[in-house]
Amino acid sequence: GSLDENTRKEYRQEKCPSLQDMVLSLLSEQLDDIQPFLRNTIQYLPEDLTLKLLSFTLAKGKLDNENAKIFLRCNHESIIKWIKEKVDMFAYVGLPAKRDRKETSTNKAPRKSQLVPM
Repeated sequence: GSLDENTRKEYRQEKCPSLQDMVLSLLSEQLDDIQPFLRNTIQYLPEDLTLKLLSFTLAKGKLDNENAKIFLRCNHESIIKWIKEKVDMFAYVGLPAKRDRKETSTNKAPRKSQLVPM
C-alpha cells in the first residue's frame, strides 16, 4: 500500500530534522567557542531562532552563566523574562581553586557551572 500525503509528511517530519535545526544544534554544541560572535549578534536573531537555540542549549546542558548572559542580550522579552524567572544566575558548584604550586584534582574548581532551570 501507498502512504497518503499526511502520513508521508508526518514521516518526513519525524525522521529528518530541518537544516535549520541541524545548524542550531551544532551551534549549541559549540557555544563556548562562538561566545564572542554570539554576544555581538544575538540581538539580531529572530525570536523563533533564538528560542530554538536556547532549547538546544538547554537540551545539551550548555546553559552556564556566561551563555545565559548572552541570551539576556537577545532583545526578546519572552526569552529574557524566562531566563530571569527560571535560571539561577548565581548557581555554582565547588569552591574556587586554591593557588598552590601543585594543584591536585581535589582542589580544582569546575571551569563553568551548569545552570539549571529553577
